[in-house]
Amino acid sequence: MKKATAIVLALTLLICLTACAKETSGSASGGPALKEENGVLTCLDTTSSPFEDCAVRVTVDKTAGTVTFTKATKDGQDTKEYYRFTPSEHMLEQFYYVSMMGTGFYYYYDTDLGEMVRMEDKDHNDSTASAKENGRFDGPAAQIKKDAATLEEYFSNTYGMSIAEAVK
Repeated sequence: MKKATAIVLALTLLICLTACAKETSGSASGGPALKEENGVLTCLDTTSSPFEDCAVRVTVDKTAGTVTFTKATKDGQDTKEYYRFTPSEHMLEQFYYVSMMGTGFYYYYDTDLGEMVRMEDKDHNDSTASAKENGRFDGPAAQIKKDAATLEEYFSNTYGMSIAEAVK
């Protein structure tokens, strides 16, 4: 399982999209600053990413009320995997891509409850019940809980505000 996870992570880092940005704000930690691009704030952090062995692109979209953390390669190429916080709905959506299978899963974490509440396949079909029956729910639930706390702490430490404050 660990070998498969490592392979999946390595392969997902190869998927790419890049963006150019205009700097508009500084960071609280002296790290990378959020920059305005087409009405949203964005930042590619290749040095202090909360993800092991990859960078992160942070996107704050006040209009949509979301803060998205997209995993990226160290050279700035976005992968398919992301975490999207929607504070007004107390929700974190994670897309986890399994390149070996050519598919992905959506995990939904309630930030007020502090637990994963739903799991969906790549077509957004609810697979929560079957995942629980087959013992495939608890692992992702524990991981997204840990990741949510890590991302919230990273954002606060880096930008000097909470995720909810960023979209107000």
